[in-house]
Amino acid sequence: MSALAIDGQPPWFAARTRAGLAMGLIFLILGATAVGWTPYPVERLDVGATLQDPSVAHLFGTDQLGRDVFSLVMKSILTSFVIGATASGVAGLGGALLGLGAASWTRSARWLTLPTADYFLLLPALVAAALFAAAGGASAIGVTMAIAVGGLPLFVRVAWAGSLALRDLDYVSISRLAGLSAGDAWRKYVVPHLIRLMVVQMLAWLPTAMLLEAGLSYAGIGVQPPLVSFGLILRDVQAQMPLKPLLVILPGVALLALVLSLTLIAAGLRQSLKPQLRTIGAIDGAD
Repeated sequence: MSALAIDGQPPWFAARTRAGLAMGLIFLILGATAVGWTPYPVERLDVGATLQDPSVAHLFGTDQLGRDVFSLVMKSILTSFVIGATASGVAGLGGALLGLGAASWTRSARWLTLPTADYFLLLPALVAAALFAAAGGASAIGVTMAIAVGGLPLFVRVAWAGSLALRDLDYVSISRLAGLSAGDAWRKYVVPHLIRLMVVQMLAWLPTAMLLEAGLSYAGIGVQPPLVSFGLILRDVQAQMPLKPLLVILPGVALLALVLSLTLIAAGLRQSLKPQLRTIGAIDGAD
């Protein structure tokens, strides 16, 4: 029988978490580097170097306009990180405030907040984000807010459930009996644990936010040139798939690897915080 890692997890669990961290670090470096440098300027058009195969000069080849695809991918990683992290942060903050409020407001306010969140939870996140993006217009700010609004109902529910679980813990009740005011008890015991829960949820939702941004950009209601996105790359090169499949495959694999790395990191973080999350009812004992 193979040895088990800490907390009952098999050795491969820690290995895949480390792999996620390594891949995530590579993508983070590529995205950060793209702020000031890419192998070729992404706005550079070279009609004499169109549709070249991958080579030392062009790692991912060139598109139909002669642009270096690897440079476009680097910029797309930056776009994904910025928009995904911003949208996830806005959704997490808004969801935490509304969920925390729903757990402490009057019954009428709670009945206004939670059913509204449940209604939007019935819509797939992509559909909800697409509706808001179409209404707000195709732009980086518009797509960021659309993705944030699309994910908000999930965060409201997570924050609400976590707040109720924390409120009912023994040491919170004991602190009230010891004379601590309700507001002080929430600030001292509920909010810090809720922040941990929401950080885990935001990181877990970040890959979804990145995929939403790519999907909206591919559909033409996301970011627009001169910004660069995985969705824009795939939309521009899809017609070349029969003759130059690597032009589509390589950016697509890069996007999937980025999403996979963040998913593995989120799973590892969730596992490392598992005792605390179980304490506040964020996960059940069977996880």
